This record gives sequence, structure tokens and C-alpha cells, in this order.
Amino acid sequence: MFGPEYPYLAGHVGVQKNHPLYQVNLEDIKDISVHGGIVKAGSHIPVFGETPELWWLSFECAFSLEPFSENKDEGFVEAQCIYLANQLHEKTSTSSSNVILMANHSGSLH
Repeated sequence: MFGPEYPYLAGHVGVQKNHPLYQVNLEDIKDISVHGGIVKAGSHIPVFGETPELWWLSFECAFSLEPFSENKDEGFVEAQCIYLANQLHEKTSTSSSNVILMANHSGSLH
């Protein structure tokens, strides 16, 4: 995602109400690895607004020691979203997918 509210690239993956991490506070999310770590968890992201049926886990590519041009492009963000979605799917106890609508940099859903 890149735009006025996000002047840098960021990725967001949403989990549905039946996922174990739905409505879990950021500080209680453990054992998830993504670029820069999860920096936000909640039902609101600027691209979609409030989405009470989804709980978004977000990461950013905007660290002070990380130049924008350092291989962090839209493809990188999308790959990290897929990586995050796969980890979240593994945390479920059912074979059905309660993960995920994936939001990439442009705000499109996958």
C-alpha cells in the first residue's frame, strides 16, 4: 500500500472471526515472522476503512535504517503478504481456510 495515509509500502492480511488470532492484541501475537514484524492489529486499515468481519495484521517497509529503494517494491510486499498468510493458515485447527483476504500495496483483495 502506498498513498497519502501510507507514504511507504505496507502489507495487510486479514483473518476471519473464526481464526484464533481474530481480535488478539498486537502484543499478544507470537511466533509470526514477517518483514519488520507485525506493527498493527485491528479491524481498520485506511484502504478499506472499518471491516468488523476481518482482523488485519499489518507490517510496514518504513524503517529509518532502510532505504526505500532497497529491494522493497510492490512484489516484495506481495510476497511478504503471502508468507504471512501461510503462517496464519498454519495456526488454524481446521482444514478450512479462515484466513484470509489479503490486501497488497494497492488495496486490492486477493
